[in-house]
Amino acid sequence: MCLAFGLSSQTLAQTPKLEAIGPALEHPWGMDFLDDTKLLITERIGGLQLIDLSTGAASRITNLPEVVAERQGGLLDVLVDQDSLYLCYAKQQKDGVVTAIDRAILSGTQLEYRQTIFMTNTPSRS
Repeated sequence: MCLAFGLSSQTLAQTPKLEAIGPALEHPWGMDFLDDTKLLITERIGGLQLIDLSTGAASRITNLPEVVAERQGGLLDVLVDQDSLYLCYAKQQKDGVVTAIDRAILSGTQLEYRQTIFMTNTPSRS
């Protein structure tokens, strides 16, 4: 679940109200806004949620990369830059796990044209 609060000029002297929005999330890790009311939140286990802050509605994003969600690994951060969406995650390779970054286009609730644009060159077994 996402907690949010808003402040207006009328409520600046008052205590902000904290409100639960959206579903319970499993290990939320990174987030970025698509616009003023839509927020993308990564879940370390490999999920990506789109939360509409005005209604509380949540949608699960599909066509995500396979992630290694062990120790410090998993689906880590998300960045929205104009039409592109970037995901940082732990990716399995035959010699171990590397940090990878994928770029994709969000179309509705699905990632399209996803491609890996960066991988560290030293795999880790731990």
